[in-house]
Parts: sequence; structure tokens; C-alpha cells
Amino acid sequence: MFSGLGTSVRSASRRVSFEDAISWAIEFLVRDDRIVWYLSLIQRFAYLRLLEGKRRISRKLLNKMNRKLSGFEEARIKDDVERFSESLWEHFASVQAVYSSPLMLDYRFHEESEGRQRPKSVRQILQDFSEMERMLEEKGGGERFCNDGEAIIRFSDGWAWFVVKEGVSRQEAMAMRHCGNGDADVRDLLYSLREPVRKPHGDFWKPHLTFIIRNGYLGEMKGFANQKPAPIYHEYVKELLQSEGVRGIRGGGYLPQNNFQFLDLEPASRIEVLEKKPSFDFDLLGDHGKSILRDFPRGEWKHFVHANCPEQAMSCLGLQGSEEPEWLAFQSTIKTARLERWNTSVFCAYDRGCVGKLHFLNEWTSGESLAKILKHPMVRIINESLLVPQSTWDKVLEKKEWESLMIEKPGFFRNTPLSLIFENFGCAEGVVEVINDQHGLNLKWLSDGVELLAFSSVRSFARRTGVGSLMRKSQKLANLPNSHCSDLFRLGWLTFRKRRCSFRPFYLHLHQSALAYLFLNLELSGRVTPKQLMKELVYRFGPPDIFEPSGMMMVA
Repeated sequence: MFSGLGTSVRSASRRVSFEDAISWAIEFLVRDDRIVWYLSLIQRFAYLRLLEGKRRISRKLLNKMNRKLSGFEEARIKDDVERFSESLWEHFASVQAVYSSPLMLDYRFHEESEGRQRPKSVRQILQDFSEMERMLEEKGGGERFCNDGEAIIRFSDGWAWFVVKEGVSRQEAMAMRHCGNGDADVRDLLYSLREPVRKPHGDFWKPHLTFIIRNGYLGEMKGFANQKPAPIYHEYVKELLQSEGVRGIRGGGYLPQNNFQFLDLEPASRIEVLEKKPSFDFDLLGDHGKSILRDFPRGEWKHFVHANCPEQAMSCLGLQGSEEPEWLAFQSTIKTARLERWNTSVFCAYDRGCVGKLHFLNEWTSGESLAKILKHPMVRIINESLLVPQSTWDKVLEKKEWESLMIEKPGFFRNTPLSLIFENFGCAEGVVEVINDQHGLNLKWLSDGVELLAFSSVRSFARRTGVGSLMRKSQKLANLPNSHCSDLFRLGWLTFRKRRCSFRPFYLHLHQSALAYLFLNLELSGRVTPKQLMKELVYRFGPPDIFEPSGMMMVA
């Protein structure tokens, strides 16, 4: 199925190993039609990336690729790969197992269209399964009681922590409206915080929290219907953290952002836990990062080559199964009478100068503290679009501050559409640097416009256009005056000029007001060469003529 495509394919956020994808699909999708559906969407994406790479492709493979890609828009292919989440599907698989719902078990991943079976989009399937899960949760109704497990921590008000040693509980799942750790590992233990409820016909236990522990570390830690545990339960949680057998917190699993976190406790409770357990492992990334920027007294930015507990961090980034990246994290200290511990407030993935999205573990972290890392020489690229509501880094600085950084660090805008940049900043000098960074060009900001391309001679310019007649004419134009200006495309805002310069005296001059118009209409994708840019200009505006007189019209 993946013959001729190598061993893996990289999307915008992750690398997919074909071998791992096959193994995962067999284990979690189970049914043949679902396995084929999943592997086919990866295959389509791999074919698309192969075409984008402009590599030499055999006629046989090209024909096969055209058949497989027929009827699929590029946006749909990319969205399917980016949107699909193995951890989310594993959650739905657990819900299927717990509820044995015909709605989920019989759901079809293909639908008939024009007499053919067409695969549904990932977006539609995940929406449908989310809706089915919601319906199952609402349908549960009735009393929410459990009688399995053994009470191990009892409180004076009658409440108790129970442990289910099998690591999975159908009763807990039905009562708490979640999967009940349906995909439990043999090493898992299920901890359930339960309230005693007295009824005329007996006493019952009503669960309120479900925590999963593996090898002494807490993983998923959720409330009813996978909600984040409310503060009213924190005293009970504190006692569990202090109990024997709980070594620390890992997090991860389904909806990791809804897990209980150590920082959710009141400061006094955190200190109490650490006083009793000085080695309690609670931080997402650990204590062993290298300090790269101090922000006294708030904390400091650290660089982690290897994280202490990467599972939850990887889960937050949707990178399960991928190679662990490096990390940047803003950490502050927790001090007890005996020790000082670091805890992560905000973190992001880091890869050779590129930072990923910010993930907040403490929403009260100072924006000023976060902004300081952007000036650090280690940070050159932001791997998300700025100027959009969902951007995490966009909230760190004001618009005016971003504008000042465009010249110094244009890579911050590498993943931001030019349309948004022009909309927010107009045709400023920094915008030219962003265009250069996005397309690998060498535009230069001038006092009266923008230098688009420069040439050592008229012949060099003519050769770059690829227009034969212009190359012949260029032989007669060796002695153009320094004041020469030709409206060669008859546009009024793009002219061919000569200046006093010993290296590259000839250049294409673009009026500043036309910068947005030009680059929003040219079909440039990724990095382009000067030759490709010239080819696009000729294609868009027709063959140039150096003898055209200078135009007077300018774009408003």
C-alpha cells in the first residue's frame, strides 16, 4: 500500500510511520473497512507530499496516484491527517467496549455517493462519535452507584478512596459517564473517590473522581463525564497523593487538559504534600532543564533536551508515537522548609530554533515573562499562525510589539498567511522581511518602493524572463542612462530601472502600495527562486518590453 513512499511521511505537526500506523490500526480499529479507511487517508497524504516535492515519478506510480487522489481536494486530504488523533480514537474504542453500543459498533466509515463507496472525512467521523458518546452519557440516567473495589483510604465524613485492582470498571464507567479505563494496561489500578449514600434498602457508594495509577504514577485524573476535578475534592486528592504507593503524577490520556494537576492544589496543600514526600514527582517536565533566561522573581525559562515525564507533554501536543522533541518551559519555584522544587507554568516544543504552541498549566503566568523568551537568540521561528484567535503566542505581545519584531525575527510569521499580515500591518518594512523569509527571496525596502529583483546587466534580466525577443533586444541596450525607467509590464507600479551601482545596477522597482496586491495574487508556494518569481510575473502580466515608457499610474 505504501510501496515507493519510503517508511514515513511528515505532516505539519507530526511524523507518521507507515509500519506503526498499520500496527496501530489493526489493534484499535479492528474491522477491515475501518483499517482500510485509516491507511488510505495516510496513503493519500503521502501521495500529495510526493507531488509537492516535485521529485521524478514513474509513469506507473503517477497513474496510481492520480486514481487514488481523484475526487479529493488538497484541503480535505491535509485536514484528515492533521485532525485524526490516535488517543481520541482509543478513547472512543474504550467507550464502544464499555457500552457495547450498536450505534458505535455498526457505524460505517464509508457512505454511498454516485454509486460508489466514499470514505467519510475525519472531521465527520469524530463529530459523529462525540455525539454518540454524549447520547450514551445522557441515556445512562438513573442512580450512579458502584459496589466493586476495596476501600483503602477512609475520611471522617464517611467518604473513601476505593481501588479496583483490575484497572478497569464497567460500573465506574456507567456511573461516571466515561470509558472506565476500558483500554486498561495490566499494570493499571483504578482509584475511585466515593461518597456514602444511605437508602431505605441499604447503603451505596456514589463515585465522584476516577484516577488511574500505573507503576506508582497517576495518569488520567478526571471527574464526572471526563470533567476536571473541582476544588471541593482537593482535600481528598491531597490525601491520595500523600498515601503509600503514589510516587508522582504523569497525566496524559484522553482530554489531558481536563486532568487534575498538582498546581490545582492550594499552595499550602502543595507544600504539605512535598513536606511529607520530598521526592514526589509532580512536574510535567521535571527539575533538570538548563536555565537560559531568568525573570527574577517570577521564575525562569529552561531548555529541556529530555523531559522528566514526556507522556503528558506529548499528549498535550498530539504527538503520541512520535519522537520526543526538546522543550522550552517557564518554571517557578515551590519552597518548603527543607527543599526548593521547580514547577512548570507554561511549556512548548522546541526544535532547532522553532517553538510550537504554548501550553498553559498556570493561566496566571505573567505575559511579560513569556514575552522575554521571544528576544532570546535560541528562538527564531514560531510554528503556528499569529493574528488569529486560536493563536497562543499572539496573546503574549501587543500588535505594535509584533510589528517591531518583524524586521528582527521575520521567522515568527513563517506560518502566518500573508493576507493576515497585510491586513494588520499594511506595506511596512517588516512585511518585506516576512515575505523574504516565507519565500526565500531577497526583496529590499527602499525609500520610494521595494527592490523586487536585481540584475548585473540588461542581458541578465532578459535571460531571466525567458522571452527570446527581449534577449535579442538586450544586445542593443548596454548603455542605458542611470535614470532609465521602463514600465515594462504596462502596469504603472512595476518598472525596470537603472541606478548607479557597480554590482547590480538594474532592478525591478515595485511601488509600496502595490506590494499586497502583487503577493496576494501571485501563486507562490513555499520557497521560490528569483527565476521562478520572474516566470510567475511573465505568466501573470505578459511578456515585458523594455522600450515601454515609464507609466504614471500608481495603485492606491
